[in-house]
Amino acid sequence: MLTSLSTPARRSLSVRRPLHATVAAVDRDAARDGLPRSLARAVAWTPVVGIVVGVVLLAVARPLYYTVLREDNVVEWLQFAVCLLAAVLAGAAAVRLGRRRELLPAVLMIAVALGALLLAGEEISWGQRVFAFTTPEDLAAVNQQAEVNVHNVRVAGEFSLQAVFKVVSWLMGVAGLALALLVRGPRPVLRGPFWARVTPPLCAVPGFLGMALYWPVAVVLPVLPPLTRFQEWVEFGLHLAIAVTVLCVYLRATRPADAATDAAPTRGGWVLPVTVFAVIAVLTLVFAALTVHHGIIPVNARS
Repeated sequence: MLTSLSTPARRSLSVRRPLHATVAAVDRDAARDGLPRSLARAVAWTPVVGIVVGVVLLAVARPLYYTVLREDNVVEWLQFAVCLLAAVLAGAAAVRLGRRRELLPAVLMIAVALGALLLAGEEISWGQRVFAFTTPEDLAAVNQQAEVNVHNVRVAGEFSLQAVFKVVSWLMGVAGLALALLVRGPRPVLRGPFWARVTPPLCAVPGFLGMALYWPVAVVLPVLPPLTRFQEWVEFGLHLAIAVTVLCVYLRATRPADAATDAAPTRGGWVLPVTVFAVIAVLTLVFAALTVHHGIIPVNARS
């Protein structure tokens, strides 16, 4: 049949087949965790679509490109929301896992909860522009932007803790990508109940991959303002991947203790995630509105 097709048609078919196979694999993988297919596809496509939109905006509407990615704007508030969601769900997952005496996964979820809470707070400088409070003098003296956060602090006057955050973000991207492929890829290498419990779903791969690739590219290429600013979207992709991973860990923990590792979670397992999502969505909108109301512009957004 292929011989009867024109060359462009054969090329199109050769591209669509792997794409369809990949989408089908993501769908099957999501079903194992009880994730709706639409949600899994949205999580998988969001980082990719963001890259395309970013390139288009950069080409035809550069001011809008910088506005969307600017601090205290759309992307940063999305980062805050998904980090806070991950923190709450990781804490809930830790409680469930602890009750089942799965101590190692529980400890891991506690670490994720604390880390995600740290990221959420750092993204909005711990609510400084939301509640309009000033930076303590001692902190302002060592903070590059005179804000209430840790990642802009300079140690010994030279070394910025932001470099540590960047390295940790890259390591999370690499680790998440590796785990997803080694445990849930077409040829699993790592097996066992622990890996089955904590491994990211395949729909999180694009988010982890984006961060794993971004920093090596950013280090090799010269400093380019568009690329530097695009870090915000890459970070959102990473945070989204972490959030959906934590959601899956929570859903897996709602299964009966004697259920198979690939058994779907109970319907009741969605009550908490949906409730938390709704509350955080409202909270984020309120915080964003308060920030606009106070009109305090971050240092790196004044240009």
